[in-house]
Amino acid sequence: MSGFQAWLEQRRKKKRENENMEFLRSVIPAWQYKREGNLAKKVCYEGMIPYTRIKSWNVMIGTEVRIAAKLYRVNVKNGKGLREKFTSNPDAPTEGNEKSILQIPQAVKDVYPEESSFHDARFERDLQELLETFVAYRPDIGYFDGLNYISAMLLQFQDEESAFTSTVNLFTQYLSNAVDPEMKDKFKEYCAAFGSAMDEEVPDVRSAFQDNKVDIAVILKDWIYSLFTRCVNFEDAKRLWDILLLEGSFGIVKIALGILKMFAGELCDMRSKEVYAFLKHLPAKLDIDELAKGGSGV
Repeated sequence: MSGFQAWLEQRRKKKRENENMEFLRSVIPAWQYKREGNLAKKVCYEGMIPYTRIKSWNVMIGTEVRIAAKLYRVNVKNGKGLREKFTSNPDAPTEGNEKSILQIPQAVKDVYPEESSFHDARFERDLQELLETFVAYRPDIGYFDGLNYISAMLLQFQDEESAFTSTVNLFTQYLSNAVDPEMKDKFKEYCAAFGSAMDEEVPDVRSAFQDNKVDIAVILKDWIYSLFTRCVNFEDAKRLWDILLLEGSFGIVKIALGILKMFAGELCDMRSKEVYAFLKHLPAKLDIDELAKGGSGV
């Protein structure tokens, strides 16, 4: 890199830092009123710096569901009790999906196995406890594949209690229609509406999916269950969450359509099994800036 190029890069870096600081100073304290402003969109679509995520994600997620400290501690204790109960007797009676707690130790190991920050002993212990606490809090739902990625992402930026509260709120805002069996009719309507959006934004992909009997509900469930963290690497997942938390529940639609737009050519030439496999784990060399740009245009 030449001296002039290095100077330009330094200027860009400084400008980005200043925009992030202004975002924290003026937008985050009034998030509900300023989230639709130009600065919020610029910072979130271009990607936050790490310090900004630490200071802003919890505000952007919100606390529609408030978890009192005492309730949190009770569920931590109950989660440990459920683990001990089903570890000692996997056939113990259950009223909901509590037995899914037995899946958690392996689920902890499965999260971004190539990222060392997710796999030191303390982090794995904290993640296991958080997931067990969720099972105790929502025994009707239990553990489901994808929750491990969501909670692990939050633990990178929040303490254990805050990450649990954020997990509950993300579940309520983004995941419940797809995960909760009681909401299956709403999710069916959601998928139908998404199909209509595909007709507008990616008609060729929509037509190819219909011809090859690709079930869009399968794809959406996989993305929603992990809020896109499982289909991309850790660095790209953080970028997608910046957008998701800015846009709210509509962010799922924008990101999903952005992915389908980006890979429209490839997807139109694939059979159904190939489509499912491809969209479950997107190419490692993903141009996240192009994807963000595609989503912003929806």
